[in-house]
Amino acid sequence: MPNASQRSRRRRPASIATVLCILLAIAAPAARAIAEPLIALADVDLGEVGRGLVRQSTISICNAGDGRLTFSNPGGSVVTGLGDGFTASTKDLEKLATASLGAGECFRLTISFVGSTPGPHSATIRVWASTRSTRDTAVLRAVVTEPSPQLGGYDFGARQSSSAASSCTKNPVASYVSEVWLVNLGSGSLTVASIGLDGDGVGGAIRLDTSDGAPRILRGDIIREATANDTPRHAQRVIFAPDGERVYGATMVIGFTDGSTVRATITGIGIESHIGVEDSVSFGVVAAASLPARRTVSISADGTMPTTITGATLVGDAAFSIVGGTDALPVTLAPGQSHTFEIDVRRASEGMHTTTLVVTGDFSRCDDSTTTITAVLSGVGAAETAEAHTGALLVTPSITSDRATVRFSLDRTAVVRLELLDALGGRVTLVDGETFDAGSHAVALDAAALASGHYTCRLTAGGRRTTSRLLIVR
Repeated sequence: MPNASQRSRRRRPASIATVLCILLAIAAPAARAIAEPLIALADVDLGEVGRGLVRQSTISICNAGDGRLTFSNPGGSVVTGLGDGFTASTKDLEKLATASLGAGECFRLTISFVGSTPGPHSATIRVWASTRSTRDTAVLRAVVTEPSPQLGGYDFGARQSSSAASSCTKNPVASYVSEVWLVNLGSGSLTVASIGLDGDGVGGAIRLDTSDGAPRILRGDIIREATANDTPRHAQRVIFAPDGERVYGATMVIGFTDGSTVRATITGIGIESHIGVEDSVSFGVVAAASLPARRTVSISADGTMPTTITGATLVGDAAFSIVGGTDALPVTLAPGQSHTFEIDVRRASEGMHTTTLVVTGDFSRCDDSTTTITAVLSGVGAAETAEAHTGALLVTPSITSDRATVRFSLDRTAVVRLELLDALGGRVTLVDGETFDAGSHAVALDAAALASGHYTCRLTAGGRRTTSRLLIVR
């Protein structure tokens, strides 16, 4: 009978065989699995998608094993679980259903997502392989955002014309500046695609400050959403330089890469301090007997802000003088108020006299500060009749704008012809062959219909011809 040692030696070979069989049994399925196709999917995160926008991505469906990987679903589509905004085209799904992937090959399926309700969205899809093995599902994710850009406009209000726009203004400020702010009070971020101004005064009175160091909103800037603890603000400096008295307005327009825009209005009013003076003041024809003559010149504050008159002088003919109005200077006039100066013309040589009234002050328009003053003196030192001049001819006044009298004397009865000739030889007959007795006579002359200029009055009587000069002015 075998002892214990012999029985142990006889069992050992059996134990080794058993172990080998067990190892082969374990290894056989693993070998068969490696030789089979193996489907592998990866999750897809499409990130932030603006509300109403569409974003696409691809999901890779790969064969990570051996053999051929094919797809089929007896109950319907080879991809199930799409929804909540995630879709795939029917054409792509049909291609996948007929695809055959070798080891290491992938099929890229395009996934589209349409942003609708703000917030997170997800879908778990299953890809139906003919041989189900390992992972056959994937998670699709996206977050719908609804950015809400807010752009604050700005009203500069009433600002005096800039010194850069008017050489006469006493305003030392060349331009006014302010900052316009852009914030995002919604969810998700925005990227700036463009910024500009539309409307009145763009590029001149209202413009964006593009100088180095100025706060600016630039293309490519990302406008992030506000949080409970922080509201990121982006500043753009705007320049206002009014060049006159009027209302200005422009619209700032900022466009974003998602196609949206935001607008804000920039406004301002240009004001000036300036005066109004008549272009010219005429005394008309002034007879020597009425000298000195006086006229009132009114200076009004025609601007939209108070103006101060500091002085008034006459430049030119010494026949004129300021006799009143300067003692109150300087005087500040509110818009619509006026101040007067009294101007006298005194005895001087016969003919036209001209001077210029120059007003000084803090007004903005230099071309509104002067006016021309004229007077025509007649009969200064001349006889008013022709009584002392037998056969003489005299027109009084010798300078007129409407009426005059032609006076002549005869030493005997004669046939008289009286004519008025202009510088070009044109002729107006006043008396044509009438007989006048000896003595002094007067003929009225209506010059209202005659053009301005120099005329010669010619008397022909008794074989003699006499002339006199006449100036018609308007």
